[in-house]
Amino acid sequence: MLFALIAGIYFVRYAAEHVSGLPPLSWGPLTWALLLASIFLWAGIMIVGALIWRSLLADLDIRLKWRDCLTIYGISQLGKYLPGNIGHHVGRVVLAKQSGVPATGTLQAMLVEMICGVGVASGIALVGMISGSDSGLSPVVLILLFIATLPGTWAALNIAKRFFPKVMARIPGGEHIAPPRIATLMFVSLLYLATFLAVGLLMDVHARFLFSAQTSHVPVLVVAFAWSWLAGYITPGAPAGLGVREAVLVSVLTPVYGASVSVGLTLVLRAVSTLGDMLAFLGAMLLSWSSHGGKRAA
Repeated sequence: MLFALIAGIYFVRYAAEHVSGLPPLSWGPLTWALLLASIFLWAGIMIVGALIWRSLLADLDIRLKWRDCLTIYGISQLGKYLPGNIGHHVGRVVLAKQSGVPATGTLQAMLVEMICGVGVASGIALVGMISGSDSGLSPVVLILLFIATLPGTWAALNIAKRFFPKVMARIPGGEHIAPPRIATLMFVSLLYLATFLAVGLLMDVHARFLFSAQTSHVPVLVVAFAWSWLAGYITPGAPAGLGVREAVLVSVLTPVYGASVSVGLTLVLRAVSTLGDMLAFLGAMLLSWSSHGGKRAA
């Protein structure tokens, strides 16, 4: 929590120093349309997250209706803004149990979900570090290197289960973790990869149309977001990675865009992601109300 506070203070001071250098924004219809579309895109990313969770539950032979999955995931995700950064995990376990999903199944699926997300983000970060060095590797080799990191999650789970069986049984509530099928793991990893690519493309659009950037830097933005997401995700106590993610983003993007544009991109991404999470929450609440209303009518 202290680390998150220090990172937040760093970003606030950095933003206050450089925000005045931002180019003036033209708040016309196109700007508002872009921001609105960005918020809906982020809400769509929440739907992808729900699909990931549902796929991992199905791998455990736990069937959850798509409507219930969207409702539980959309409502619980707003809990990540609570101090401690664990509210969304607790909320999902509680809501899923009310829908008939055993807590142990939800915990297992969430554990694999976390490992997959961290694994994909780490793979992107690794490729970014290598491509940014003087390695001289071709893009094809870098892509193959990333693909080679995907089965690492499956291998790590099997190795941990073999050599630390008591620890791995304690995490999901007393039951042994069943590593996912390799096909499920690859599918989930590709969905995570698509998510990081989508955010990188979105930030590139923001840079070019909101802040008049002349050159596209999609690969840099994908890697920068992966680093920032990873730092915010693994930092305890930072609500939704607040402060930590911003500090990493401005540090990575400043050499590419300059300090002012980097601050602007970071602030816009935080606003879009927060409003997108709220939109997903409202959509999930509407689903819940309509479902309960339908049951009462029946």
